[in-house]
Amino acid sequence: MRKFTLRFCLPWLVGLIVTACAFVTTGWLVKLDHNIHDQQDKAQVEARINYLTSRIQLALDDNLIIIEALESLLLLQNDIDENDFQVLATRFLSTRTTIRQAQLAPDAIVKHIYPIIDGNKVIGLNLRKIPEQREVVERSIAMKEMIMAGPLDLIQGGRGVIARQPLYNREDTETKFWGFITLIIDLDRIFKETGLALSDELATYAIRGSDAKGKQGDVFFGSTSVFEDEYLSGFIEVPGGFWQLSARLDNDEHVHGIPMSYLTGWATLGSLILGLLSGFTCSLLNKTYQRSISDPLTSLFNRQHFRELADTEIHRAQRYQLPLSIIMIDLDFFKQINDNYGHQAGDYVLQKSAKIIESMLRVGDIAARYGGEEFIVLLPHSDEADTQVCAERIRKALNTKVKLRSSYYALSASLGCATLDAQYANYDQLVSGADDALFLAKDRGRNIVVTAKQL
Repeated sequence: MRKFTLRFCLPWLVGLIVTACAFVTTGWLVKLDHNIHDQQDKAQVEARINYLTSRIQLALDDNLIIIEALESLLLLQNDIDENDFQVLATRFLSTRTTIRQAQLAPDAIVKHIYPIIDGNKVIGLNLRKIPEQREVVERSIAMKEMIMAGPLDLIQGGRGVIARQPLYNREDTETKFWGFITLIIDLDRIFKETGLALSDELATYAIRGSDAKGKQGDVFFGSTSVFEDEYLSGFIEVPGGFWQLSARLDNDEHVHGIPMSYLTGWATLGSLILGLLSGFTCSLLNKTYQRSISDPLTSLFNRQHFRELADTEIHRAQRYQLPLSIIMIDLDFFKQINDNYGHQAGDYVLQKSAKIIESMLRVGDIAARYGGEEFIVLLPHSDEADTQVCAERIRKALNTKVKLRSSYYALSASLGCATLDAQYANYDQLVSGADDALFLAKDRGRNIVVTAKQL
């Protein structure tokens, strides 16, 4: 029986394929689960951004509406004194804790403030001459609209944002700049009241857009690194432009809190174990199958499996009109070996004979142990002449001396051949013809080849 390397590699090839399939499948499942988890996290963060932007927007608008109220009153009374301003500001600002200060600045020079805290630092200050605020002040006057400045360090101490509404007087057909209504808003308190934090369990947050410049403005809350990678954003409208509130997911390499590298490692380990188990199982099945079709002593095919293979080859030969032959081989005087040297010596001779027979065959020829000291060989694509050549080659190879214990035994064999034709048209007839030819070879003195045609 030919022992192809593939027969022994096949179980482990199956294991390798199973490992690869399991690795690809588990990797795909881990990635799919990660994507689903990532989408869920993104949805939560987007909802969080929408919630925060709406609350911050509402808080800012609630403060900025004070400017509109003050503007309406000032349009009726431009020449307002300190007492009137304190009365108006107290009425509007007393319940708004996020407004640090309101200012009235005719011709951009601060004249009135509420509440008065270290007022001497601010009153009389020319807004056009503050380096950090000059650009926004001039832009607001030129555009005739409110612009949110900052966040910036305040003269009053701390940091805040400043909303300035330019006011104009109409003289005939022209308008003339009158001054500013200014609100200084404590942004940190707004962030605290609205629930904005630098980070939570899912994301890190940041805001950019100082001086209402949107994406072109500086980052004034959180880290600039949030904007370096993929991020989610929402926008807060402020006077003169907008702010961009963004969030970067912090768990993009985790699935359910577990690092993806761990899951990938577990998936790889599981795939290897599954592959090894599959290969081991296939190896066991292969060994079980080989035992079911093989002779345990010589490792050649057994008689039953040989018949199955022979029937298949005979049908193929008849269908395509191809030659086919069978050789029966019987070791001469084998009983003497068992009687004189013991059964272990007889087993050794059978094993050696099987190897000799197999070595004399072509790829595609099939050898089997027929029973006892008899062997049988199937020769596809071999006519009578080819079969005689092969049989003679086997006979000469078996005509050798085998060392048994301390002496040499002269081994030989008799062979009978039968070729597929009208007389020998199936397996039983071929075996019967080869067996009859073998009997004649023994009768003629053994150690010879006889064909069925010679009967």
